[in-house]
Amino acid sequence: MTDILDTRVDEQLVAEAKRLGIDVGSVTNRALRDQIDRVRFREAWRTANREAIAEANAELARNGLWSDGLRTF
Repeated sequence: MTDILDTRVDEQLVAEAKRLGIDVGSVTNRALRDQIDRVRFREAWRTANREAIAEANAELARNGLWSDGLRTF
């Protein structure tokens, strides 16, 4: 099943794609799938690591960075 979208694309890009025989719909589908996969991966990673991140942030708030006394800048 497909859906028709009303979207804006730079006309020079579309013209060049047509000239080169690039299927803009296929490229768009692939790019959208890739972006969805990246966002889902980030969300899953954040969920899986939420507790560890909270613990690390609490440790940092309590004790600061281990290098605080070593930096010369």
